Amino acid sequence: MTIRKDDTEVLYMNKRFKVIHVYNSGYCEIRKISNSYQVELALLTDLITIK
Repeated sequence: MTIRKDDTEVLYMNKRFKVIHVYNSGYCEIRKISNSYQVELALLTDLITIK
């Protein structure tokens, strides 16, 4: 999967997140839709793009 644009909505562990930053290593920073202060690091292969 290729996510190049920040602010893409994704599903991760059955929860909705927004992509903050995509790294060249295949990881990205995501934040919960409901809590903008909680940031997680996830592999791009674990994400499902919503829009």
